[in-house]
Parts: sequence; C-alpha cells; structure tokens
Amino acid sequence: MVNNGLGFNVATSEYLTRAMHYFNSKYQNVKFVISSLDVPWTKANMPNNTHLIYTSYPKREIVVATLALCNHTITTVGSFGWWIGWLTGGEVTYFKWPAKEGTFLRTQYSKDYSDFFYPGWIGT
Repeated sequence: MVNNGLGFNVATSEYLTRAMHYFNSKYQNVKFVISSLDVPWTKANMPNNTHLIYTSYPKREIVVATLALCNHTITTVGSFGWWIGWLTGGEVTYFKWPAKEGTFLRTQYSKDYSDFFYPGWIGT
C-alpha cells in the first residue's frame, strides 16, 4: 500500500516490530511467513532478529491457502490481510489506523474502526 493513492496508512516498521515481539514473547520457535506485493519495502521494514520466510507464489489463491494454514496473523492494511486473519483463526494483530484522515477511505469506517476489526483481534 506504499504510494497507493487510496488513503491507506502504511503500517509502520514500529508496528511490525511490536507485533512480532508479541508473538515471539508468547510462543516458542516462531517463524513468520510473509507475503507482500512490495517485497523490497517489506525486507527494509521487518526486524532482522527473527526467522522470516517470504512467499513468492504467483497466484493469490495459493498465497491465501498457504497463509490460512498458519497459526496466527499479523495484518497490515487492506482487505487481503483482513481475510487472512479471519481464515487463520488464531490470534490476529492489526495496525490500528489503516486510513488517512480526510480521505474518502476514512469515511468508510467508524470513528474507532470497531466496525472493521473483529473484537478478538489485537490492535497495536
């Protein structure tokens, strides 16, 4: 979603670090499976002190099936991550402020985004 022009806020590297720390502190031998349309940005913004696996499947269906088999999910912004979080069924973290203020996209959500994020998900 970098330079998307739609009004999305890009999840920060600080958010990714907090979310990864959350799972690393709670579980043992954590491996993060990452899917991104912008792998160079992702590699530049992910913490280097953990086990990262990048997917590079050409079809979305394969990516969805692969990520849905994971135990938990760190979402960034957009509907793709939301659906992966829903399908995974484990713990899900989300970036609390996915839309830029003053954009049309922001008007599509409630004030606190409670209409978009599942109540059991963890906003960081």
